[in-house]
Amino acid sequence: MSFTTELLNNNLIVYASFIFLFFLIILLLIIFVSRIRLKKTNFLLSEKNKEIVSQREEIQKQKDKIIQKTMDLLVLNKELKENAELRGGLTNMIVHDLKNPISNIINISENREITFFAKDMLTMVENILDIQKYEGMIMPLNKKDILLKKNADEAMKQISLFAEHKNIKIENKINDEVFVSADEDILRRIFVNLLSNAVKYTFANGIIKLESRPVNNNSDRIKVCVTDNGIGIKEESIPLIFNKFNQILARKTGEARSTGIGLTFCKMAVEAHESEITVKSVPNEFTSFEFKLKVAEIKKTHYGQSGNIEKVKAINLNFDDKTYLKQFYDDFNVLDVYEISELRTIQNIIDENFSENVKKWKNELNKAIYNCNSELYNALKKSIN
Repeated sequence: MSFTTELLNNNLIVYASFIFLFFLIILLLIIFVSRIRLKKTNFLLSEKNKEIVSQREEIQKQKDKIIQKTMDLLVLNKELKENAELRGGLTNMIVHDLKNPISNIINISENREITFFAKDMLTMVENILDIQKYEGMIMPLNKKDILLKKNADEAMKQISLFAEHKNIKIENKINDEVFVSADEDILRRIFVNLLSNAVKYTFANGIIKLESRPVNNNSDRIKVCVTDNGIGIKEESIPLIFNKFNQILARKTGEARSTGIGLTFCKMAVEAHESEITVKSVPNEFTSFEFKLKVAEIKKTHYGQSGNIEKVKAINLNFDDKTYLKQFYDDFNVLDVYEISELRTIQNIIDENFSENVKKWKNELNKAIYNCNSELYNALKKSIN
């Protein structure tokens, strides 16, 4: 082998060694950088894991707090519910217990104003009881065929003193031949509440009108309207007036504001009659409450005509009959014929099985009450005195 060839081979070996060494250094550098990156990644992952663990611990703490708050709210809600039920029960008991003393005041008082205000308070008590009892359900009714105008007249008499104090005229223009299918007591209370509300929000010397008109020629319903020329109601306030205990603030009309429960009762009572009470109003011009009632199919005699007033039939009451009936005389003597609810209460106590004559007398009393016939009513009272 020549010297040149040997030198070339040595150079190749050196060159190959340098190349190997170069790639080895590159490989080591790659491994070094990779290890550094891996350490950095592991560090970041470790920090992230710590952060995640910390967040999980915080979330768990928040979750525990939420659970605790939820438990506290459940306990508080239970206590509030129990307190509400207790207050409702106490209110119901107190209001219910007020009925008897108020009724006693009405029965024993001979002062017209005291009797009036006692009846007004009794109406409010009955409204509260009925709203609390039937809220969220349909109010039960005892429907029968009743003369609409006579029912309105009874309500007018009940609030007449209130209207007289403000010199407000109430005109009953309801058709005097229309009979409706309704609960007599509930309908009278609807009229009383609507009329009382109208008087409260009407200035002195104002006018309130009660009217009725058919919905249309073929309808079996009649529309009833109670309209006053008082302060009226703003349009945005109309949806609120039937809310329990709501009061619409308005300028003074000479009377205190109402509690609002009367209109709440009216809404419930009208809906029980399968109708809806609506309001139309223009501030400082008029307010009109309207609802519909089903017309009864029966035909009755014309209300209020003197030629149709029934005369008391000859009833031969003997000594025992008069002695038995005389125990009710004082009660009848303080009641007018239009005070139907009170008279019905006394009438129901009378035992018609006592004798045939007492049974006949009770039947005549029923006619007098139903027709608001004061002549017949006074004759019956006189027959037992």
